Amino acid sequence: MSTIDSYTDLKDKLEQSTDDKYRDFTMKICPSKHSFLGVRVPQIRKLASGVPKEKIEELLKYLKFIFAKADKLSTREEYYVKMGLAWLISECFIKFPTGTMDYLLSSKIPAWTFDKTISKICDSYRVDAKNKKPSKKTAKMKMVETNYVGENRKTCYNE
Repeated sequence: MSTIDSYTDLKDKLEQSTDDKYRDFTMKICPSKHSFLGVRVPQIRKLASGVPKEKIEELLKYLKFIFAKADKLSTREEYYVKMGLAWLISECFIKFPTGTMDYLLSSKIPAWTFDKTISKICDSYRVDAKNKKPSKKTAKMKMVETNYVGENRKTCYNE
């Protein structure tokens, strides 16, 4: 696997990894006026492993871009969009816990998506215990702030 040295590199490699059948399938279950690349998650993970640690900070500036897109998607009510958004934010948390936590505290994502995001973070073996504890606290703060109690409240929320 070759290394990825810039956002443009990453974008090019994602475009090269497009799976037309997967894109068509995704567009059927999640209709949108926006286009999809159709890159499967294992391929995305493989590409992400090619990003050198010293380049991660450079790519971090695109986290705000990702969250801006997430905010736009959060208005959609389709199950797969909401679940995909929860996965996306939880994956961002794995690599960028501080920036993602800041986003979660200020975001207007729907309660269900927020609940699923926290659930994914707490269930992940790739998030260490010291980062899970603030996630639990954030979830409690958000639930109190919005008077929301999620359908899937896991023991993750209990300290």
